[in-house]
Amino acid sequence: MSHRTWREVATEKMSDPEAAAAYLKVALEEFEKDRDTAVFLVAIRTVVDAKGGVGALAKATGLNRQTLYRTLGGKHSPRLDTLSAILHFCGLSLSIRAYPSKAHETQMEL
Repeated sequence: MSHRTWREVATEKMSDPEAAAAYLKVALEEFEKDRDTAVFLVAIRTVVDAKGGVGALAKATGLNRQTLYRTLGGKHSPRLDTLSAILHFCGLSLSIRAYPSKAHETQMEL
């Protein structure tokens, strides 16, 4: 019996846009708690891998492959237009929502 890694299973599941959106929503909620950008970007990388990988992303978006590897490896934060292009490649988009008033007050104290 062959064992698969968590990343292999996650990548398989992330080919479904609804599953990918739910996964990144949880990753973003965790980012909002701990501010760990690298972990959030690696979560995006998992979805990118399910959609064909960084090479396909670079080809589809015209973005530099090495920069994408560094960004999605958590080495540096992407610009907003880069993040939008990555999400678009994954069949996703950015959205904004209001914080519930208590959560907003807590976030403002950080």
